[in-house]
Amino acid sequence: MVNAVGARATRCRYSGSNIDSLQPLAREKDVDIRCASLAFKVLAASSDLERIVRNLLDNAIRHSPTRSVIRIEAEATETVRLHVRDEGSGVPAHERESVFEPFNRSSLARSQADGARLGLSIARELARKHEGDVSIAETAESCFVLTMRRGR
Repeated sequence: MVNAVGARATRCRYSGSNIDSLQPLAREKDVDIRCASLAFKVLAASSDLERIVRNLLDNAIRHSPTRSVIRIEAEATETVRLHVRDEGSGVPAHERESVFEPFNRSSLARSQADGARLGLSIARELARKHEGDVSIAETAESCFVLTMRRGR
């Protein structure tokens, strides 16, 4: 199956490389990554999907307090929604779109984390390339949501 941008339905199982590659950063901050058993198909290139998830997870680790937990969960209906929840300060409602602009960061995080400030922008751009999106859930906790079209 091929979508409008030439991506095939990609089967994804997350317990793997994205999480493993970020474990040193997580250990440095004593952040525990808890990943539900995730198996789903989305219409996207696997390399793009891996980059999106890695960027969201990297962002969660960098903005999580020491000795905290990050939870990765998915739900699938007509679309797949991947939730990356952390215990960071979150993003104020009035900044929920601007954090996706290149080189921008939430006012609550400006003094907390390093990085190029491109990860969220790249994640959203790649998701939209495949007719998906990255957004911030309107919850009390910090939760980024990747929404993609479900593969068959």
